[in-house]
Amino acid sequence: MSPSVDDPRMNSAATAETLGWTRGLCFVKFAGNLSKLDLQVYEKNDDIAGTWWENVYPGCACDIPAHIYQFMWALNPFWSHYYADGKEILQYFQDVADKYGLRKYVKVRHTVVDAKWDSATAKWTVELQQADGTKFTDTCDFLVNGCGLLNNWK
Repeated sequence: MSPSVDDPRMNSAATAETLGWTRGLCFVKFAGNLSKLDLQVYEKNDDIAGTWWENVYPGCACDIPAHIYQFMWALNPFWSHYYADGKEILQYFQDVADKYGLRKYVKVRHTVVDAKWDSATAKWTVELQQADGTKFTDTCDFLVNGCGLLNNWK
């Protein structure tokens, strides 16, 4: 049986990284309450909210009802349309991040180049690149891949 987070043998902090924003937002909201967990979210864009930050073309909107396209722990009863537009969804995600203090976990303009499991250290090794081209490596115990599947489909 694996030790729990309360086990005295688990005396060092675990690290967790998430790549991408929407899953990252949900992950840090709940994992942020764990005192022995260091969190880091890497976002490739200049700001949070992934596709809703990137896509600003006329008529951009969600194809499912807005009241379904939200976090159950951050309900918005004030959607202006049944199918909210991109600007309103972007604002929703930014407001949620601000309300719950989640931006402190986010490093923007950081692109993931590679992520590999290292069985010798039992950690993930993540290679990242900053906007200026500088590359560096980070390691973590838990890796949550929040990259949009269709974001870079080529």
